[in-house]
Amino acid sequence: MVPRVQGEPASIRRPFVPRAEIHRHRIHRYADVTEITRAVPRRDVHPSGKGNCEMSKIPATSAFQLCALPTALEGLTPYRLFAVYQIRFSAIKLSWSCNNSSCCALSVAFQNEQVMTSKKSVRPNDRISVLRLRQSLKMARSAHAYVRGSTVKFYEWLERQKRGALPEGPAVWICGDCHVGNLGPVAAVDGRVDIQIRDLDQTVIGNPAHDIIRLALSLATASRGSDLPGVTTARILEQVIEGYQAALRRDADAIDEAPKSIRFVMKRSIARSWKHLANERLENTKPTIPLGSRFWALSKSERATIEELFRTPALRHLATSLRSRDDDAAVEFTDAAYWMKGCSSLGLLRFAVLLTVGSGKKRDMALMDVKEAVTAAAPRYARQKMPNDQAERVVEGAMHLSPHLGKRMVAGKIEGKSVFIRELLPQDLKIELERLRVSDAMKAASFLAGVVGKAHARQMDVATRKSWSSELNRHRSKSLEAPSWLWTSVVALVGAHEIAYLEHCRKHATSVIA
Repeated sequence: MVPRVQGEPASIRRPFVPRAEIHRHRIHRYADVTEITRAVPRRDVHPSGKGNCEMSKIPATSAFQLCALPTALEGLTPYRLFAVYQIRFSAIKLSWSCNNSSCCALSVAFQNEQVMTSKKSVRPNDRISVLRLRQSLKMARSAHAYVRGSTVKFYEWLERQKRGALPEGPAVWICGDCHVGNLGPVAAVDGRVDIQIRDLDQTVIGNPAHDIIRLALSLATASRGSDLPGVTTARILEQVIEGYQAALRRDADAIDEAPKSIRFVMKRSIARSWKHLANERLENTKPTIPLGSRFWALSKSERATIEELFRTPALRHLATSLRSRDDDAAVEFTDAAYWMKGCSSLGLLRFAVLLTVGSGKKRDMALMDVKEAVTAAAPRYARQKMPNDQAERVVEGAMHLSPHLGKRMVAGKIEGKSVFIRELLPQDLKIELERLRVSDAMKAASFLAGVVGKAHARQMDVATRKSWSSELNRHRSKSLEAPSWLWTSVVALVGAHEIAYLEHCRKHATSVIA
């Protein structure tokens, strides 16, 4: 789709290989639909109208464009193409027709406003419909994104497994949603930074094997999304078990042994300051939360309840807990907004709260993340004592699995709903594995499994760790180092999630067209 170009663009004469540059950042030379979709974070799309990486832009004000696609696109369904171009436009109508076997036409009508990048704030009564569309869109971007946002489907599959098919581990706190994006650098209140689990919404006392399978599934889909061969997936699962068992032996990989992508994230984390956090999260460094595409206006009752919550001693203590702040520093409520953030949690209460801590030269800003806690989808072990309040459950699990984060969290209530509150620090980042190479995939699997293994191992004594490590070796085959229970689980889950992902894309495209 290239404006002002007559005839068939050169880039689609032969097998359709989209070439694009998004926001002046190059993507893979022979990019596929999934890669281009992930590379369009906002604003306009730059398709290839000339040579490789030389672009002609499609302006956001384009009212109508018609593109004739050659026979090479016959097998490509409309919603797969739709996923590329609909990402940032608020109203896109598709009409798909085939005049004969060699030609089909795609008619696309663009309106000026863009999906989710409109500067207009969403009113409280309109949140649910917008959030549902946003969640559906995020999960349609790639199979890996779908896996990250489909925790419930993962546990529905687990429920259908026969008892004894998976190893029964010791009763420890587990993450419950242990995919790659939920791991990353996390800062402690004393300034130390380590890679730990950074999202504990689903944490319960349960079977640690569930975390291993969820992480292995996430790594496998990332590998397939990077077009790595199936043999690499098998080796990844071997490295997951090796890295996890090394952590149980207290011999896990150090950060120096991590792949370059993870070392780079860690280096970025350590070098970040409040200015980086403000520009990234708030898109400015002023002491306000700008309303727009991500931050929406609060109702009067929500604002009043939040202000009251942050006057409590527990929240004031949380705001002054960092080493650089005085314990008796003044804490002033500055601003708050509803925060459209995350994927699986979209639709729940989520607020950003800006506080001013201290005064004069010691004046500091604190950005608080307030998130609703609901019943976990992850199955828990029976007869294990956990807090009845859902927010207190999340905080308790964080204290065991990710101490850096747990000590920065507090449970509370907003309009009768349980919420947990944490201060966002500049050093808190998530790990994104894009375009993996074989060597990086191996190292990433071993290192990240070691992170999860450490989180579990700190809750076990020596005898329990040894016993659990032996149980993990059950049903190892002669040809594959990974145990058969892990291999069969991940293969079945990859297939089930791929089918569910394609069906989700079909429904998403159909609903938007309608």
